[in-house]
Amino acid sequence: MYKILHIVTTLERGGAEKQLLILATKQVQAGNLVEIIFLKGKGTLTKEFVNAGCTVISDCANQPISFQWKLVQRKIKENYNVAHAHLPLAEVILSMCSKKELVFIASRHNVEPFYPKYDNILSSILSRIVTARFDGVICISNSVFKFLVSRKEVARKKMHTIYYGSDKANMSLSSHRVRGEDLSEIKIGTIARHEPQKDLTTLLSGVAQLGINENWHLTMVGQGSLSAELHSYAEHLGIEDRINWIQESANIAEVYNDLDIFALSSLYEGLGLVLVEAMQFNIPIIAARNSAIVEVLGKEYPYFFETSNIEDFFAVLTKLIHDLRNGYEPSYRAQLSKFDPESMQENMIRFYRRCKKV
Repeated sequence: MYKILHIVTTLERGGAEKQLLILATKQVQAGNLVEIIFLKGKGTLTKEFVNAGCTVISDCANQPISFQWKLVQRKIKENYNVAHAHLPLAEVILSMCSKKELVFIASRHNVEPFYPKYDNILSSILSRIVTARFDGVICISNSVFKFLVSRKEVARKKMHTIYYGSDKANMSLSSHRVRGEDLSEIKIGTIARHEPQKDLTTLLSGVAQLGINENWHLTMVGQGSLSAELHSYAEHLGIEDRINWIQESANIAEVYNDLDIFALSSLYEGLGLVLVEAMQFNIPIIAARNSAIVEVLGKEYPYFFETSNIEDFFAVLTKLIHDLRNGYEPSYRAQLSKFDPESMQENMIRFYRRCKKV
């Protein structure tokens, strides 16, 4: 049995946080003792972590960095085997601590600089300084691995790709919509933060070109700094009345099951857990051809569009709708085998051992 301390920047509903929930859940189920410290926010996912058998420590939340460092330093003296940091702030806090025999692990969740607001060279230097204190760095996809290597973001430590898994059985489900060949109303949807990375203006513009000749409806799950701007843009396009805006949903399975098509227009993704989830529900997907999106869906997936290209988005969307009406049914079985949550947990424990025998 391992005693594992995860330090994460927030416990809000985001990709990295959901991935950590899956990992922590499987670690508990495997007989490990798992505790979570979060540093910012309200801890929206606290109940889910507690229900999974984790202990959540909120004392650090929204406190000065000096306070957070002292608390984490005090906690890691409690005979943990592994301290595992997720996202930059958590890495910084953990790197400041005295480790002794403890194994320090960092997970990198995205193909972006450690400090995006800084000069690229400065960001890489700071990232290497921080990761010099770690015994190993986990990349959640090969795209993240290649990015870190190309940018020299990580000190010479053990780096390894471990795909996060997704467990459909743990998603609450209250209804199921059977997709038929009729498709009299086309239900398109996305789950994405309202941030520049997600390039949601491309999605809105592309869907808008379906016009009034198609009976379509768009569901947008998410919120963020661009929410007001996206609402205004939808009004400008004349499609506001066809959009169901949902800030967040506790029953995300219900959202997936109501869709005919899932769309992801991101400029880049470290993994794209929503893609894995959509694949589990066998939803036809249209996605931008870049980063780990290609890794998740496979190079030969037929419904990629050129990133940020509105006309190509519309052309691919139109083709997908046509194919659906002619009986197309996706099969993601081969791709989904890479994202098995049990394998993820086992690979993670093996990596902990490789970094240092504990």
